[in-house]
Amino acid sequence: MMKKIMHTLIYLIFSQLLFAKVTSVQVGINGLTCSMCSRSVEMALKKLDFIDVIKMDLKQTQATITFKANLPIDFRKLTKAVNDAGFSVRIVRVLFDELPSIKNNTFTIGRNTITLVNTKNDLKIQSIVLLGYDYMDKKQLKIWQTKYNNFTPFSKNDNFYFAGLE
Repeated sequence: MMKKIMHTLIYLIFSQLLFAKVTSVQVGINGLTCSMCSRSVEMALKKLDFIDVIKMDLKQTQATITFKANLPIDFRKLTKAVNDAGFSVRIVRVLFDELPSIKNNTFTIGRNTITLVNTKNDLKIQSIVLLGYDYMDKKQLKIWQTKYNNFTPFSKNDNFYFAGLE
């Protein structure tokens, strides 16, 4: 029993370190034309338990989202909420204080495994773009697929994502 409690405690501490690196997510949203549209997306996003603060920007047609500490981030639920509100996602940009440790172009954020399709030697990288049908519109996806042909735009695993460095 004590061993199980220690494992849980270690997991929570480790998870907090991983989550702390994500500062926010910017979700570009197609179709935001008025304050009612913006409000419906905001209300859909507020239903997600891992979201702390949502700032809607009608001018930029995007939402900037910060997360609650110690709760797993689910990017699929995030984009599904936007779609369920009747809008489509143009782009999902994840912003970091610092990028987590990358090994073989892969890193983790909580329970999420993210594989980069490109790399840079710039140590000041502070954002990634999630790649795939659920995370960008067809125009953006085509641009990324043309530049980097070493990824498929979807994954069957709920906690596995492809991403690119801008």
